[in-house]
Order: sequence, then structure tokens, then C-alpha cells
Amino acid sequence: MSKYGTNIRNRFLLNPDHVFLNHGSFGAAGIEPHNLRIKLIDEMECQADVWFRQKIWQTWNDNLRSVSEFVHSEPENVVFVSNTTTGIGCVMRSLKFNKGDGILMCNWTYQAVKNIVNYVKNEIGNIEVYTVTIPEDFGTSQHFVSLYEEQLRKHSNIKLVIIDYISSVPPCLMPLTELISIVKKYDKMVLVDGAHAPGQVPLDLESLGCDFFAGNLHKWCYVPRGCAVLWVDPKYHKQIFPATISRFGNDNSLSQLFYYQGTADTTQFFVSKSALDFYEDIGGHESISKYCTSLIEQSANMLVKKWNTQHFPLPDDMKAPFMRIIRLPTLAKFPITPNKENFTEDVSDIMSHLWDEFKIQTVCIKMYNKAWIRLSVNVYNTFEDYEKLGDAILSMVL
Repeated sequence: MSKYGTNIRNRFLLNPDHVFLNHGSFGAAGIEPHNLRIKLIDEMECQADVWFRQKIWQTWNDNLRSVSEFVHSEPENVVFVSNTTTGIGCVMRSLKFNKGDGILMCNWTYQAVKNIVNYVKNEIGNIEVYTVTIPEDFGTSQHFVSLYEEQLRKHSNIKLVIIDYISSVPPCLMPLTELISIVKKYDKMVLVDGAHAPGQVPLDLESLGCDFFAGNLHKWCYVPRGCAVLWVDPKYHKQIFPATISRFGNDNSLSQLFYYQGTADTTQFFVSKSALDFYEDIGGHESISKYCTSLIEQSANMLVKKWNTQHFPLPDDMKAPFMRIIRLPTLAKFPITPNKENFTEDVSDIMSHLWDEFKIQTVCIKMYNKAWIRLSVNVYNTFEDYEKLGDAILSMVL
């Protein structure tokens, strides 16, 4: 009998009457780190002066050391931020771009990151933003990398390249080592959006070769929301600042700059060690990965067959470990008109119906003028959960 699936749900706060298939968006905290956080909030409220003046710095450092070990980073190179987007925003707003500089991203770049890039472009003016346009069926990882090199070769003014570790939509494990190597061949900076990486893939940030990395801990590491890490290459420590400049100025360390954000409640950071202990206690990466990769593969194949649709065309070496997207069938009750403006509203209606009628939480998306559904597996999911999703969608076909 597996220790996962329904046997482990009592270690989460998930409603047993709901079918939660969307771990990838906001994660699910383990009950032990959640309870510890509540205890810390109570402690903070009981004596705020002791908390902020005496305890917060030591607690920050204790937890940061544990996270540093998990992502294989020197502690002084990594700081806590509230989410990946926050970390990327800190980097993008801190770097000195000049008129005529270029930033390279791709059409799969997360929308919030695109918004940050456009903000920087509008603030400075005359910043060039280039996009690697990835076709739906691009073939191999080698061809994928060549699309980036084509842009780098064409635009010598590119200063920074933003690359996902695992993209959100579609969930794709990027050939990151090869991509970073290509970017460095052209002597450009690399910012890695690692929102989905910690917990899905083992990390070694010190040897990754990028200049900046931001990744969430509240998605796949069971830390309460919102908790992420920002890794900064030492040569940029004096250039990167938090969104809020508070007690410490730029003569202090990276950690000192980021740790004290006024009177913000940052107790989620201070249970990251507890969450990583939880991660190891339920099996650690090898055990979790074995269960989740098997379940996502079986479930996705079953749904494709049940719905007579298709997987998103990714080569095997670029499939995200715990995530997939598959094509939705034509739904008579929810007709999709790909080229109309409210196409996104159409897929939102599907999501709402799944929740309202079946209490199934998942994500439907638009890509390449088609409707898809994203699957995100974790240890509390079962094959039966996905059978319920399959039947619910079929009931919407008729």
C-alpha cells in the first residue's frame, strides 16, 4: 500500500470533499509548518518588540541556512522574498539598463514577468524587448536552444536573458544548462525564473551558471504562502535592492537589505526549515518524484484516451516532472471561439463549472488558439482524482 494518495491527506489542510488538482498555482502547505507559523504569529503578537528587535534576525538566518543547503547555495548569496515575481522585480528594477539595451524572453515567459519587463522598458525608454517565438511543435531540445541563439546572434545589444527553469504554461523543463551556456557564449546576463523548480528538481544554484535565480518554496516544498528565494551572484550583491528600502542601507549585506521589511509579517519565511523537514519526512525528492512522475504520466495518458485528444507536443527530456497539459475536447455546453477577444473567459467558464458542479479545482488555458487543461500532481493526489476529472469533462461534451 502506498504511503501517498489518500493515506497522506491528513498531513495537509485540504478539504477532503474537494478534488484539488492544481498544486502548481499556489501549492499546499504541510500541516506541521502551517501550525508552527500560527505559533510564531502568536509569539509575535504577544511581544512585538522582542520579536522584531531580538528574534527576527536569528530566525531569518537559521531558516536561510536550511534553505541554502536545500538549493546548494552559499547562505550569503540567497535571500527570502514573498514570491518569484517579487524577486524578479527586485532584480529588474535594480539593474542599470541604458537606452538601446535589449532584454530577451520568450512567448512562454510568465505574464507577470512580461509585465515587469514592459515596466522597465517604459520607465527607461528605448529599451528593446526581443521575444523568442516558440512554435507549438518545435521538435527537439536542440532546436529549442537554437531559437535562443538565433536571437542572440541577431541582436548584439541584448544585455539580459530571462529563462524559465520550468515554464508555467506549457509546463516545460527547459534545457537550462545548454541555454545558459549559449547565453554566456555571448557574454550576457542570465536571470532564471525558477518558480516551479524547488521541490520538482534538485537544485545546485552555485554551479548553475546564471547571474540571478528566483524560485518559489510555497509551490512544491510545502512552505506556507508566500515564500520564495532570490539567489544573486556575489558580483551583483551591491547592485540588487529589495522593493522596500527599510532599516538597512546599501552598505550592508544582501541579507540585511532584504530581511527587515518594516513590520511586515514574514513568519512564512521562518517555517521554511520546518517545511523542508516535512518534505524529507514524507519521503524526500526521490520518493516524492517516483510517485508524482508515475501518477502524472498514467493520468495524462488516461485522459488523452478518454477524451480522444492530445498531449502538448514536448520531447520527453523537456516534460516537467509533476505537470502536463493536454488538449480539451470540444465541449458542447462551453463552445470555444479561439479568435474572439474573450477566449480566456471561455476557458474560465470551464474552470468555474468544474468547481461549481464537481468541486474539482484545476486550470484551463489558451495556447496556440486551442483550449488546454493543466495537470499538477502531488503526493495527496490519486489516479481516481483524475478519473473524476475525466468523467466531469465528458459530461460537458454532451
